Amino acid sequence: MARQNPTAWSDQARFILNGQPQIGHLFFSFHAFLNPLWLSLVVGWLDFLVSANEMARNLEGLGS
Repeated sequence: MARQNPTAWSDQARFILNGQPQIGHLFFSFHAFLNPLWLSLVVGWLDFLVSANEMARNLEGLGS
């Protein structure tokens, strides 16, 4: 299966925002900032769920 072009979405958005360089620049820098932020939030949430699950198992083991 062919890999999707990762810049296709950015090119389309640049075309839509063409003629508005200030808005385009803000949009792309904000978008570039959000990607790692959301990624770290998702990874942090998954890590929290895993550690909470391990903690619950440890507490069950102590109770028996």
